[in-house]
Amino acid sequence: MMEKAGTASRKQATILIVEDHDALRNSLGNWLTSIFQDCVILQASTGEEALGLCHAHLPEIVLMDIMLPEMSGIETTRLIKNVVPDAHVVMLSIYEDSAYKTDASAAGAIAYISKRKMGTELVPLIAKLLSGRAPGPELGGIKDNGTEAGERKTA
Repeated sequence: MMEKAGTASRKQATILIVEDHDALRNSLGNWLTSIFQDCVILQASTGEEALGLCHAHLPEIVLMDIMLPEMSGIETTRLIKNVVPDAHVVMLSIYEDSAYKTDASAAGAIAYISKRKMGTELVPLIAKLLSGRAPGPELGGIKDNGTEAGERKTA
């Protein structure tokens, strides 16, 4: 688990990374720590570990891998939203199928970002969420029907 000290004048935002691949999780944690220096960055490798950290730290943002061992990212998201209803869960996945987006949205995720696009889309999305704004279609925002916000569902 990594934590980064910040200013004492305001509450630090907490970002939880849930990813079972150690190298990706650690790289993502180091990258985000270097960019969001006033945030606490936590890491979990399983859904169960993530739930424990959510109970203890009440993160504002959760970056969730969709495929986790034992408990999927979708199920973990449902459970996290019960513990921290105001948490912004962002699903990260190699899968771009609309069914995954639909399931993620139904579980409470507010955005779905392809791991191929993390380098360009994740930082602007986190910055927008930290500023209190909702993600739009340009930042992977998803609507209830599983499409990206602003995208039309085709038959």
